[in-house]
Amino acid sequence: MASIKTTSSGLTTGYNDPYAMLSVMMSGENYNFGKWSNKQYDQYLTLSSEEMNVKKRLTDLVKAGQVLDDQQPLTPLYHDGQAWMVRKNVHGLVFNGSFDFRNTFVTK
Repeated sequence: MASIKTTSSGLTTGYNDPYAMLSVMMSGENYNFGKWSNKQYDQYLTLSSEEMNVKKRLTDLVKAGQVLDDQQPLTPLYHDGQAWMVRKNVHGLVFNGSFDFRNTFVTK
């Protein structure tokens, strides 16, 4: 089961992986409020959670996402995102929830 957190704007995940949000719509999950169920979708997610090969795992996750897109049991009304403007001479800056300056450098 994914680590799901509720916020004032909806659901977020506890870790950065597509499985975390896709698993919300699996049959019987707590946040699957519409009680949508699709055996093929569940199978793709189950396979992805057991797969050690990264490419095969991502293929299963993409297939699960396609089932979700085709059936559209929910429609997201809001997508949380942030935009940052960074000067062209700033390199190596990483933002993954907070700024990581460890490998950041500036050129003229």
